[in-house]
Amino acid sequence: MKTIAIWRKTGGSNNPPSSARFTQVTEASVSDEDYPYVSEHKYGLNDGYPFRMEGPHGNQKGVFLHNEIAARMGLILKPGETVDHRDRVKLNCQRENFRAATVVGQALNKSTFKNSTSKVPGVSWHSIHKRWAAHISMNGETVHLGYFDSKGEAIMVRKRAEIERDQVMAMGEAV
Repeated sequence: MKTIAIWRKTGGSNNPPSSARFTQVTEASVSDEDYPYVSEHKYGLNDGYPFRMEGPHGNQKGVFLHNEIAARMGLILKPGETVDHRDRVKLNCQRENFRAATVVGQALNKSTFKNSTSKVPGVSWHSIHKRWAAHISMNGETVHLGYFDSKGEAIMVRKRAEIERDQVMAMGEAV
């Protein structure tokens, strides 16, 4: 693993590109095999993702680092898929951190809320019933999996439902 600098333009926006000044603001990690290529470019941030401009001045297009590396590694994206960061860290642009995923698949790859009672997606304490509740999203709807006396039992039922849902998704059915 190697790191590349992420820059922010500090000169005024009216300055010509040749006179622009940049300040390093952070770093992104990349796989060793991608470092020689990406180190030739200067990356900034766009919504927290490493990003650069490409093409002649006045006719430039934006390129995200994760899309650039995914293309270099031959990641095939089907219609409706984009590149997903497995660990949800936007600055981790190592090859093993990327996968092709639909919007639904990416929504499943999210962290719990800070005020989560269980710290496990789909499992929460139900204060009215005084038991642990488990639920899961399927076909755009929340499915209640039951109330449980122990947090462990609720997690087990939720994990089993995730496996079943993921098997259905792998077969190409809507979930």
